[in-house]
Amino acid sequence: MKSTRIRNLAIVAIVLVLFMASGLRIGHPRMGLSTALGGGQTTLVVYKKAKDFEVGNKVVVTINEGGGGLGVITAVNSDSYDVNLGKKFERIMKDKMGGSLLAVLPFFGVLFGVIGL
Repeated sequence: MKSTRIRNLAIVAIVLVLFMASGLRIGHPRMGLSTALGGGQTTLVVYKKAKDFEVGNKVVVTINEGGGGLGVITAVNSDSYDVNLGKKFERIMKDKMGGSLLAVLPFFGVLFGVIGL
């Protein structure tokens, strides 16, 4: 019983290390675009760290008010991106870009919101 628990924890730790080493991240946006399954604050997102983006890319960004946001790039500038965050547009500096959106996990964000993450 105890060895099974340790083995399972080791497998989870190895998977997390491989996940992070490959550049994949999990985030909980505080605002941004919504889908038919809910808004940014009720979801978890899987994204890949990136440096260069194009118009139309779905991205995870760090918002000036704090927290993360989920949006679509509408314009590329020399040192920033214009991002549509659903109810507003915001100019995001290149160093505040999180990465390209890969997947949205609906409803899991509600649990993180309840515990304050």
